[in-house]
Amino acid sequence: MADTTVDGTPLHFNFEETVRRYINTLKAKGISQYQLIKDYHISAGQLSRLRANQNVSTHTLNNLCKILSCRIDEIAIYVDEDN
Repeated sequence: MADTTVDGTPLHFNFEETVRRYINTLKAKGISQYQLIKDYHISAGQLSRLRANQNVSTHTLNNLCKILSCRIDEIAIYVDEDN
């Protein structure tokens, strides 16, 4: 699972489902990862971290949602590890 934090509270994301949703949304919107990096100045490192199940900043997730005109649940899925 990929982890990030909001005010120190960890958020956990299902990795496989998150990558699937992210890739499907990119395709549906007609935007490539190359465009995200070159045209929208999204960090290549952050995109790599997303695809590699590593920490991704909430800033990056927010920017992806703005660029793709989508909701967070279209590019990621939250998993409550307590349940």
